Amino acid sequence: WSGSSFQYLTDPRTKFAFPTIVSLAGKADPTAANAYLQALHWELNTDALRCESQHYAGLGWFASMDFAAGPLGDYPDEWFDVQYLSPTLMSWREGGSLNCGGAHPYNHSDVYNLDVKTGTIIAMSRIFKGWIARTFDGKIVDDQADARTHPDDFSWGPDKALGDLVRAHLNNGDFDLSDPDCGYNDLVDSDLAIGFRQPDIVVFGFRTLENAIEACAGEIYDAPVAELKDYLAPGAADYFPSLRN
Repeated sequence: WSGSSFQYLTDPRTKFAFPTIVSLAGKADPTAANAYLQALHWELNTDALRCESQHYAGLGWFASMDFAAGPLGDYPDEWFDVQYLSPTLMSWREGGSLNCGGAHPYNHSDVYNLDVKTGTIIAMSRIFKGWIARTFDGKIVDDQADARTHPDDFSWGPDKALGDLVRAHLNNGDFDLSDPDCGYNDLVDSDLAIGFRQPDIVVFGFRTLENAIEACAGEIYDAPVAELKDYLAPGAADYFPSLRN
């Protein structure tokens, strides 16, 4: 894509194909990003092997239990889809139905956005000015700048303006807005996910939802990043140089 390339690597023991960067446009250095990707690949490998170990007596699982873990936790069927890659940003989706024992599998589809230069997950507030911190009981945090220094202590999502933009497009998707079990208007505030797709397209959708409302998930709409300038933070131009034109 525009001089940047990637490939998928498969560990023969765990069998799922995971992405790595081959090269970046302008001879940018992928070392930091690939270090993050490799560490994540090993973390997922370890989880798959941990699930497999539970099939053996003495390693945490018992044949008499009602629910058994799938082979390798069903990681061989886990999928990864890189949708955007540039010298500044990499975006991919991960999904599947992992089963490491329990009442039901972990059905999921999530989006990840990586700062290629630093090898860290992007704080979406760097791209959207309306991506704000709330306490876990839903109260908007007074000091947003301080919240960004310890983001794991908060729940993050759209402010009213960004949320209203997304809600305005719910009618255009495959969503039954009359379904009381989903409560889509509230899900926009609590479970909105933002990803990116070539070429410079922003994709709004829902992240993995609770098992009981899993069927409510899906993509809502997408738009070129240049059409969303009113909602972007100054830092967005660091990830999308086309915005500087």
